[in-house]
Amino acid sequence: LIQDLAHRVSKARENYDAIQSTMKAWSKKAMFCRKDNKKGSLIQLDDRTEHVRRTYSLMKSDGDAIQQLV
Repeated sequence: LIQDLAHRVSKARENYDAIQSTMKAWSKKAMFCRKDNKKGSLIQLDDRTEHVRRTYSLMKSDGDAIQQLV
């Protein structure tokens, strides 16, 4: 009984860590960035629809993976 509980708590902790690492990857990537990463330049919006579509697709697949962990 205790071993089962310890195993379930361990598995929950592993899932929590996996979810946290997935979400941290989202926060490290900016949705839009400046051209050439120069402070004075404008935000690059030329291919924003494609970029948003790719980002949404990635987050959707990550969300499905998180849902499987929960």
